[in-house]
Amino acid sequence: MKQQNSLVAADIEAAQKLSALADAAAGFSAFSDYQELKSAATLYAHQVDLSKFAHFINQVYEKSAQSNDVDTVELRLYDLQLYEQPQSWAIVSHGLVKLFKRDMADQGFALTSINRALSTIRKYAGLAMEAGVISPAAHAQIKNVTGYRHSEAKNVDEKRTVTRIGRKKEEAVPIPLGIIKELKSKELFPETAAGRRDRLALCLLLDHGLRASEVAGLTMADVDLQNFQMTVYRKKTKSTDLIQLTEDSFDALATYAENDALPHPNAPLLRASNKGGRLTDRPLTRITASRLMNRYGKLMAKKYDLPHLAKLSAHDGRHQWATDALEAGTPLNDLQQAGGWKSPAMPLRYANKSKVSNKGVKLNR
Repeated sequence: MKQQNSLVAADIEAAQKLSALADAAAGFSAFSDYQELKSAATLYAHQVDLSKFAHFINQVYEKSAQSNDVDTVELRLYDLQLYEQPQSWAIVSHGLVKLFKRDMADQGFALTSINRALSTIRKYAGLAMEAGVISPAAHAQIKNVTGYRHSEAKNVDEKRTVTRIGRKKEEAVPIPLGIIKELKSKELFPETAAGRRDRLALCLLLDHGLRASEVAGLTMADVDLQNFQMTVYRKKTKSTDLIQLTEDSFDALATYAENDALPHPNAPLLRASNKGGRLTDRPLTRITASRLMNRYGKLMAKKYDLPHLAKLSAHDGRHQWATDALEAGTPLNDLQQAGGWKSPAMPLRYANKSKVSNKGVKLNR
């Protein structure tokens, strides 16, 4: 009987060891399991955020080594180590995260960029806890290092010298109605294949609020000239919408399709051009779509002495489209659907910006 009990105890101990090994294996695959479910764009953002954090940690340790007269620094993270290796999070503390938050603010990063980086750090710290690398208590402290609330943003920006770095503009460029009409007119564009393509691209950006990536991703199969419609795949939200073309967009599309479009359905609608201006079989890129808006914005800036238009981008067309739609009385839920947003949060921002705050105020005087 004792021997049987001994065997049972040994079996339980072996099972516990096996379970512990399984837990460890599952923990150390937490990163890859999580990343497998995310889009390439999301993972790229994570890589950027964690590379910045790794670089900051290296700087902290290098400064510490110098102040303590240490010749070499044993600890140095490579760019993607925090993204790839759960065990590298053993050196991360909530103090480092707080210092990183302050350092990004001092450098002039947009508060939205700081908030995104902190969100990434909190997520991967949680995965590192699952892997058993950091303790629940340490994770709880890191989780408490939150980003800047919207109400705090203005106060923070007023107290720092540099409030934004990088190429992205802090505020959208407003586009007057007269300029919008001219940016869609036949007279603005040269009578060439590239000119007809440019007009179609600007019409789609200005009249339908499409993202640059959505314009670049259009194919001939997406075009329905008979019904004045176009199918748009929204890469950002992984959804597909049918849009009704405006008169200007239809005219630009019909002219381009008749003269310059490739005949097979899988061909790109908007084609790239070479240095000589001839269209190729390659699709227009997202970056080139935005550069087209900027090119013609600079023409308008020079023609009408409106310097702000020299910074025009594709997203400014989307911003102006949403603003104009709301001011014309478009319901928020209709704008959300037409713009391809998953939630009403973004169109609501446009609504708040365009709202006249004292419109309902009445005075007895």
